Amino acid sequence: MVPYKDFTVHPEDLRWGLVAASIIDTVLCRNPLTRYHTYRPNFLPGLDIGKIDHGSGDEVVCFFDEQHGFLLKGFDHVSSMSPHNRDEFQVWPGIMDEVPSGLLALLEIEEFCREETTFCIWRTKADNQWWQGDVDDSDDGEWSSYLLQSHAFTDAKSYLDWAREYYTRKDIPAGPVEAIFASCQVDEAVVRAINSSVDVDMIRNELAKLGVTLR
Repeated sequence: MVPYKDFTVHPEDLRWGLVAASIIDTVLCRNPLTRYHTYRPNFLPGLDIGKIDHGSGDEVVCFFDEQHGFLLKGFDHVSSMSPHNRDEFQVWPGIMDEVPSGLLALLEIEEFCREETTFCIWRTKADNQWWQGDVDDSDDGEWSSYLLQSHAFTDAKSYLDWAREYYTRKDIPAGPVEAIFASCQVDEAVVRAINSSVDVDMIRNELAKLGVTLR
């Protein structure tokens, strides 16, 4: 295995950003199936799942395992390293060969389709950096740095710049977004400041699935 140098974010900072982004996406996007960022605490005992879904076939699934550590599994549907672009429907050689067994087992969860992977990075609880397999990339690469750096937000400004463009909402106010990224908590006033037409009861129920109480 070799160090992965294109993503240096600490797993707990990544988790915090995913929760914050998921809260705001919930307020901005009524349909849970089309939200860009989602977070599912206690998906299994000791396991939280975060997901960045581009809606076009690209995604990053983030596993936060209390016992074994952290793993990010990504899929770029146009990559030449996609199993769909190979003679045999298999993960590109080397991507998963050196993943520690406790983390590799997470990829057997059927919902996350182990084979649909174009990159995989991980760090155990004892590591201070991310690792990847010793992979011989295709000529066009595996696009992991773009998927992670462009859409895994750890601060309010980068999220806000993205959200105003993605949701075509130049009026999304900075203050409420900053407040959520600072605390990963939200109250009704902040919700209405972000989206004045929101169904507060629906938001309360959806936020509960993130482990967040609407105050």
